[in-house]
Amino acid sequence: MIDSGPLERKSASARPWTEQLWIYDLRITLRSRPLTRTHLDDFVACYKPGRRHEREENERFRAFSYEELIKRDKVNLDIVWLRDRSLEDASDLPAPDEIIGDIVEDLQAALEQLNAIIEDLNGNGNGNGKRKTSASHS
Repeated sequence: MIDSGPLERKSASARPWTEQLWIYDLRITLRSRPLTRTHLDDFVACYKPGRRHEREENERFRAFSYEELIKRDKVNLDIVWLRDRSLEDASDLPAPDEIIGDIVEDLQAALEQLNAIIEDLNGNGNGNGKRKTSASHS
């Protein structure tokens, strides 16, 4: 190994490397339907791989200039321009016990998946059969 000394730091360019940041808003509810390739069809059509110069903005796909981004507080990239109308009115929200029930279902499903992973690890010899751990709690 040849030691070339301290790494040289490149000086900042007068011109930013990125002129535009394109963002696609793909907010969908995945609880009742898993993400599939068809959910990405519109994004791919908007993205135009290999034809970036043909991109156009629409409701879900927007470009933000360097100047717009640098003006944001701490250059925050948490960018939202579409609002989920179903979350704006608290009277439209499910009852608290329904929300809690959904959370419990999600947690139980996650625990089942973790237990299946542990069983696979133990059954495949990765845990050499000695480690019998259960992630389920009743």
